[in-house]
Amino acid sequence: QAEDETDVAQDDGSTAKECINEWTTITQAFDPNSTAAVYLAGQKYQFCHRDEQDEVTVVLIKKVKGGAAIAKTSNGYYLMGLYNEEKEQVVGNTVDAIVAYAQYMAST
Repeated sequence: QAEDETDVAQDDGSTAKECINEWTTITQAFDPNSTAAVYLAGQKYQFCHRDEQDEVTVVLIKKVKGGAAIAKTSNGYYLMGLYNEEKEQVVGNTVDAIVAYAQYMAST
C-alpha cells in the first residue's frame, strides 16, 4: 500500500510532512471507536458521521465546500462518492446514490 507525503497541521499552527497511507485512513473510518481524519489525494477530510445498517455501513467525511460518502458492504466492497458544493452538489444526493449502489453490491 502506497504512502504519500502530506503536509499535516501541527498543534502550534505549523505544518510538517508526514507519510500518510490513504487506504488505512479510509478503513479506520469504519472503526466504531474512530473519529480520525481521512486523507484523499493529499487532502484532509474530517470525520462527520457513521451509519451502520444491515449490510452497508456509510461514513461521511467533510472538507471545506465538499466531502464524501464512503460505503462498506458486508461482503467486502468499498464505494465512494465525492461532492463539491461549488458545483451545487449536495451530501444528501451523494449518500442516496452510494447507499443504493452499495445495497446492490451487497446483494451480489
